[in-house]
Amino acid sequence: MARLDVRHEVNIPVVVNSSESEVRRFDITAKNLDLIGITLQGSVPLAEDSFVKVKVKLLDEVVELKGRIARKENGSLYVKFVDLDDRSRAHLWKFIRSEQISIDRCPFCDGEVFPGQEVCGECGMYVDVHKERFIEEFEAKRVSVLVGRIDEVTEEFNRAMEDAELRLYKKEDELELLKDLRSVIKRVCDICRDLEEAVGLRSDFVKNRRRVFQERTDRFFSKSYFGSHARVWPKGYPGDYEILENTYRNIPLSTGIGYILDMYYLSTTLANAVRGRLATLRELLRLELESRREPRVLDIACGSSRELFELAPEIGKSGARITCIDFDSEALDYSLGRLSYTNVVDQIDFRKYNALKMISHSRNLSEFGSQDVIYSTGLFDYLGNDILVKMINALYNLLNPGGKLIVSFKDCNRYRTQVYHWLVNWDGFLQRTGEEIHRVIRQAGIPQDSFSIVRESTGVIVFYVISK
Repeated sequence: MARLDVRHEVNIPVVVNSSESEVRRFDITAKNLDLIGITLQGSVPLAEDSFVKVKVKLLDEVVELKGRIARKENGSLYVKFVDLDDRSRAHLWKFIRSEQISIDRCPFCDGEVFPGQEVCGECGMYVDVHKERFIEEFEAKRVSVLVGRIDEVTEEFNRAMEDAELRLYKKEDELELLKDLRSVIKRVCDICRDLEEAVGLRSDFVKNRRRVFQERTDRFFSKSYFGSHARVWPKGYPGDYEILENTYRNIPLSTGIGYILDMYYLSTTLANAVRGRLATLRELLRLELESRREPRVLDIACGSSRELFELAPEIGKSGARITCIDFDSEALDYSLGRLSYTNVVDQIDFRKYNALKMISHSRNLSEFGSQDVIYSTGLFDYLGNDILVKMINALYNLLNPGGKLIVSFKDCNRYRTQVYHWLVNWDGFLQRTGEEIHRVIRQAGIPQDSFSIVRESTGVIVFYVISK
C-alpha cells in the first residue's frame, strides 16, 4: 500500500506546544519531514490523537504547523498535519525540493523509478517532486487513493455486517460480535479521518463522501434505534432530549443486527462521557443546593431535566426556585411530566425560550432576573466562538455576588469524531481543544482566578465552574 508522502530525513530543532488548557512546551528534534507530517525524536508526555502545534525553521523562516500525534513508538512520534494552509504546504514543498531528493526510488512505495519517469509504475503516484504542478497532482492522487480505500472499507464493513447477521442467527456470543464490529469500524474511521485531514473536515467533498457511505450502509443502520435516530434526527435537530435520555438509560432498543449496533453506540467514548457528564453535573448542583437557601437557578437548554429529577430531595430542602428553558416544547413537556412525580414540581418553571437570545445582559435581566446558579451542558458545543463569548459574558453578569455559572465542553483531544460524522449525522458540535475552550472563557471576560475545571470520569467532557 502506498505510503502517501514524500519523506525526507532532517536533523533540525523544533518546538512542540500542546493544545491543552494549560499549554505545555517541548523542545525536541525532527528526524523526518514530508508534506503530510513530521517525525520527532524524543519523549513527549502527550497521548496519541492529541493536537499540537509544531514550530520549525525551514529556509530561514519559522513555520507553525498544527498537527495530531498519529503514532508514538520507539522513542519517537509522528505528527500528522491538520488544516495545513496553502502557504505552509508550499513552504514545505520548497524546502523538500531544495534538498535535492533522489527519484531513483519512489518516495511513496520505494518502487524503482527510471530517469525521466514522472509516475511510479507500481503505485501510480507522482514521483517528480521538481515538477511545477507536483503539489496539485500529489493532492489529487492522494485523495483518489483515499477515496478508493474508503470504498474498499465500506464493502468490508457491509460484509462484516452480513456475517454478523448470520452469526446472530446461529446464536453466537453477542460480545464477540461487538468486539468484531468495533474492529471493522475502527478501520473505517481510520481511513475516513485520513480523507478529512487531506481535504478538510467540513469540505463539500467530504460531506458528499459521508453521504455515499451512509447510503451504502443504511440497510444495517436503519435497523438500529440509535443509528437511525442519529442519521435522521426526527425532531429536526441533533442531540435531542430523546436520544440523550436513552443514552442515560444505557439499554439497547433494537433487535438483531440493530441490537449489536445499539450496543456499539452505547459503548462509544462520547456515550460514556455523556453519562459521566450527567453524574458530574448532578454532584456539582448538589453542592450548590446544599450550601444555599432558596437559591434562584437557571437551566439553559434543559432537555429531559434528569439531573433535577434525581436531585428532588435536595431541591425541596433548599427551597430552590428553578427556571428551565428549551426551544423544544416536547422536551419541556417530557421534563414536566417526569417531575410531576416529585414533590418539587411547583418549585420549577418550564419555559419555551431560544437560548441564542441570551447574549444581552439587559434582556436576560428583564426576562429572568438575577440568578444564584446558572448552568448549561451540551449546548455550548454547538455555538461558534463569537456568540459563545457574548453569551458566557452575559450569563456571568446575570449572577448575584457569590453565584456560580456551570458550563461544559467536549475536549476534542479526548475523542474521535469519525464515529459521529460518518456512521451517523451527529456533526453539529464543534471540535475544541482544551486550549481553545480556555481562550473562549478568558475572552468572555472571566477572571483567571474565578473559575475551576472539573472533568467527568472519562476525561472527555470538561466543566468550567465560574464564581462571581
